[in-house]
Amino acid sequence: MDDKSIKENILKVLLYYHIFKHPLTLEEIYTFYPDADISKQNLKDALQSLVSDNGSNIIGEQGGFYFISSYSDFVSDRLSKEIISLRIWKIARLITIVVKMLPFVRGVFITGSLAKNSSDEDSDIDFLIVSKENRLWICRTLLMLFRRIFLFNNSKYFCLNYCLAENNLSIDDRNIFTATELAHIKVMYNSNTLKRLMQSNNWIERYFPNYLTTDSLYHFSSFQTSNTTSILQPFFELFFRGKIGDRIDLLFQQWIHRRMKKKYPNYSELEQNQSFQLTTSKAKIHGAVVDNKKDILDKYNDLLKQYNLSGHMEH
Repeated sequence: MDDKSIKENILKVLLYYHIFKHPLTLEEIYTFYPDADISKQNLKDALQSLVSDNGSNIIGEQGGFYFISSYSDFVSDRLSKEIISLRIWKIARLITIVVKMLPFVRGVFITGSLAKNSSDEDSDIDFLIVSKENRLWICRTLLMLFRRIFLFNNSKYFCLNYCLAENNLSIDDRNIFTATELAHIKVMYNSNTLKRLMQSNNWIERYFPNYLTTDSLYHFSSFQTSNTTSILQPFFELFFRGKIGDRIDLLFQQWIHRRMKKKYPNYSELEQNQSFQLTTSKAKIHGAVVDNKKDILDKYNDLLKQYNLSGHMEH
């Protein structure tokens, strides 16, 4: 690979995280580098060359972090957010201790800014929950009741972006935004489910060929992952066994579907498909996330054009 291609690929990585004011280490740049045909040493040499080339004035380095030049203040921002994230992780751990006891919860994960250790004071704690097969809607309804009763319906500490059933962990929304979210996902409960989640979404290797799904840097928080099932959970699940449970799960799914259609009557069919997934194995009900994803991808494409880089990323 020639020097120009290496430089362009480095820029592509840094520009995506530039949107989040998040400078990267050498290890992180290598992990999210879009081509497998490079060694870590060659990447390091290329970065040092770019930084020392004052004439280019594109990439800067400070304290082992690389960033788009003239944005060195992003380094202190990242370090400050890491301190804030440490405090928020403690809250996420407490929430997980309760959530993992609820019926049919089979995996608890953190996504979003906290998963990247880049939370600020206003950041939500974004959860992805994996449920038992054929009990996703009972599981999700109980999770929402937990938030309404114990967190006074405040989504700041429990923002439920995604629910997946354990028999269908593949995510269809495939782009650099979703790939990045999955690459940074942190497991709070059930590391075995984490393995199956990442295996089911190995399509992210198309974006990050150097990414290792077993890398603890990206998948494990500062707290020890819990793999112990609550002794109360099997007892609670007895109330939803067999055909009775099947019927209740279907009723909750239909109820949410009617509620969403009523709440968003002006959404086109395309907008509904983008904002909501209401199947027996997937529950995504968060229009704001769709808008946020589109906004980020648009900004990224604008930056690529600004720096004369090819590679428009699909929505």
